[in-house]
Amino acid sequence: MILDWSRLKHAYGSASDLPRLFDEVGDPELADVAWEELWASLYHQGSVYTASFAALPVLADIATGRKPGGRWQALGLAGRILVEEQQLHEPG
Repeated sequence: MILDWSRLKHAYGSASDLPRLFDEVGDPELADVAWEELWASLYHQGSVYTASFAALPVLADIATGRKPGGRWQALGLAGRILVEEQQLHEPG
């Protein structure tokens, strides 16, 4: 099953940009900026979003080396999302 990221939300609206960011964290030249964007989008000022939880399997793949990227960044972001699950930010 392919996830339709555009149906999910993060801190800045549609999560349709997340697949690109997940690819960029595996590129040494783009990784730093991509991680900054992921952190800001998925864990913004202590709030998490529908896309934050949907991102957990991808972050797990990065953390375990099944997908390229910074393992520690992935673990840190996943941990913050799980810790703040009670701070789910939803419109209305």
